[in-house]
Amino acid sequence: MKRCPICEGAPSGSFDSKFLKVLKCGNGDCGHLYAAAAPPQFGVQQQLDPAAKQARYMERNSRLVRYWSRAGLLNGNSKVLDFGAGSGHISMALRDVLGVDRITCVEANTDSVTWLRHCGLEVKTDLDACSTDYDAILLVELIEHVDDPVSLLRALRSRIALDGQLFISTPGGELRSGSRRTSAYDTPEHIHFFTERSLELALERAGFKRGDWLSVPEMYPRKTGPAGYIRSRAGDMLRAVDARLRGPSHLITLARPIRPC
Repeated sequence: MKRCPICEGAPSGSFDSKFLKVLKCGNGDCGHLYAAAAPPQFGVQQQLDPAAKQARYMERNSRLVRYWSRAGLLNGNSKVLDFGAGSGHISMALRDVLGVDRITCVEANTDSVTWLRHCGLEVKTDLDACSTDYDAILLVELIEHVDDPVSLLRALRSRIALDGQLFISTPGGELRSGSRRTSAYDTPEHIHFFTERSLELALERAGFKRGDWLSVPEMYPRKTGPAGYIRSRAGDMLRAVDARLRGPSHLITLARPIRPC
């Protein structure tokens, strides 16, 4: 059976998720969950209506980029790499809300590349074409889609400034309680389902040191109106309480490159 792509450990078991068969790494220091079989580029998503996606996330992204500014990840003068930019809604928020004008989008989908360039964004289809001094790299809900997460993180490590930071987020595949009732299995293109241990191990193997696991309410869209605001805030509080009790269902952290000795 396919060995773990994070630690090369042998799988200890498998189960059928909503869309595919999933293997679980038997290494107790990893516990990664991953697709038993997926063809190359299976995880690449099609952007069917990029304008609609931009509108859907406009309010969320305004809050999120301001959070990044408060957290010290980036500012208007930062050089930013948005990896897996998709419809570009995050890059456009960086440009429109914070005035960031040094943004490079990396995207594999050819239709998305056309759209991103139409929106006036710099786009590369190959990470090797990017520079090596980015202040901030954004990996938002993306690592669960790639064939080889550790190789991707190593490649990103070679593109970040020594004092730069990587923002990474991904839905957790298994909580500390052992529960797999998370949103990780609701998207057909997801082929990796991280645990806290496996994501930390992947970052370490790639040359990053993660910070604390973060609770970031700004990651989630707000409902409209007074009642919607109350429901959204209640959802934020419930997620925070659940993360303390069972472990985070959404893995979010800021990671820094490990400096060479």
